Amino acid sequence: MAKKNRPMTDISNVERNSLPIECRWLHRLINRRSYKLTVLTVVCTLNIADLFIDWYFLFSKTAILKGLVFGPPSYDILLAMLIFCIISTFTSLLEIVQTVRDTCSNRLTSLFGQITNCLTIWLEDFPFLTLNLLIVICHDGEVTYVSIAKAAIGIVAAFIRFLFILLNKWLIRHDYRRKDRLSYFFNTISTVGVVFVLILSISIHVIASLPIDSFGRIHLESPSNFSRVEFARQKYFRNVGLFVRSSNDFDKYIYLTDIDDIIEEGQKTIIYSMNEKESIFCVKQMNQTCFVELNNTNIDLYDKPLTNKLINYSITFEFQKPDSGYLLGDI
Repeated sequence: MAKKNRPMTDISNVERNSLPIECRWLHRLINRRSYKLTVLTVVCTLNIADLFIDWYFLFSKTAILKGLVFGPPSYDILLAMLIFCIISTFTSLLEIVQTVRDTCSNRLTSLFGQITNCLTIWLEDFPFLTLNLLIVICHDGEVTYVSIAKAAIGIVAAFIRFLFILLNKWLIRHDYRRKDRLSYFFNTISTVGVVFVLILSISIHVIASLPIDSFGRIHLESPSNFSRVEFARQKYFRNVGLFVRSSNDFDKYIYLTDIDDIIEEGQKTIIYSMNEKESIFCVKQMNQTCFVELNNTNIDLYDKPLTNKLINYSITFEFQKPDSGYLLGDI
């Protein structure tokens, strides 16, 4: 028996019309072409900027030279950073390609797009921000512009990703159909990842903005001074001096100056003099102080008039300010 065909009903329109009035404007916004193009532009811009920062971060660490306190990172750390850079390049490009596909298909997002978003958060943003935070903490709060830029991008990306997740994946059902459990799983994991990325990014900015003393305590009464690294100096350079070794006995040292004095003045010149027999030597700063070696075993102050001509040597110490090559500077 033949049955009369019923006209097809536009399910999406029916479900859309059944939505509360306050949500309909949201659906209209999400379905606009301009919104999808905006999402594509933001995702591409953030991913490209993030990739640039990640690779620059790696190359900046490989260029670190041995300074007063810190040297270049170990091989294992550099290898881990290289691996994460390669992974981040793959996930970022994958996310860009998927966003382009979703935009060209005029759809909100696909399950594969949710997976790429989740991978980008957990395999790119989270590991690199963690490494940034550890490096900042280990370097006593003296951050670099690369770390601040990475954290700033992390904060912006976290807010934007959270907004997209909220609009596209939680408030709006994909293509006006019920979500499956797999979509909910990746949405949840992505949301948790965004929260962690935001916490790590804010932590880096807090450490960058607030001074930390040699015991790791945050001081709120004064802003951080990047150029003189005051609090790092308290830990590493306080009561640390430079000495000259005796020419006849390598176990004997004569005090010259404090490292703090060189940092304060930027450059310090000391006159070092000795006689022809190399038994009497003098150190001249404000006043001249002379020493005499007794039987090549002991060193004592020499306060008698000098009868022999001394040979003068000029020793100049210059402080090189901290930069990407010398963390905490060099002398």
